[in-house]
Amino acid sequence: MKRNNRYMYYILSFSCLYFLSTCYAPDPDLSIERKDYIGESLRIDGYYYYTNLNDLYIEYRFFFKNGVCLRHASRTTDIQVVDNEILNKINSLGKEKINWGIFHIIGDKITYKHWISPHEGGFEVALSEGYILNDTTYKIVKESYSTSAYPPDIQEKFWHFRQFAHKPDSTNNFIK
Repeated sequence: MKRNNRYMYYILSFSCLYFLSTCYAPDPDLSIERKDYIGESLRIDGYYYYTNLNDLYIEYRFFFKNGVCLRHASRTTDIQVVDNEILNKINSLGKEKINWGIFHIIGDKITYKHWISPHEGGFEVALSEGYILNDTTYKIVKESYSTSAYPPDIQEKFWHFRQFAHKPDSTNNFIK
């Protein structure tokens, strides 16, 4: 009887492992090619921020010459607090895949894709599209997601430039 229990244990264990391994899905690709940014449409010697007054947070994004962008958010609406937070986190901001993305600027249009919070076992990809108003302001008019887990967002979001000398490094293990 003990021998049968042992076999059942092994069969059940291997079945569970097999089932779990088939549930794994690789993270989606950003599906746009990274290209160096050589334009002057947007300043990149600092960061851009969007203030969400409904949820009381500031999301900020760094753009780099190599076509990579780095995003993060802070639970405050005080831009000085954000500056201090960036300085305190400068070495750890880019350690997580969720913070990285790729951007393109063609004419007055800006597009960026980045990974967002995992949903049902894997990261999602967000696509943001908008227009550059001047070299210190752009407007996102549409955000969509790689799955239907998140509904599209068509609320306009105005992003403003803030000069900031202490940009983090754009080198990361997630975007080649």
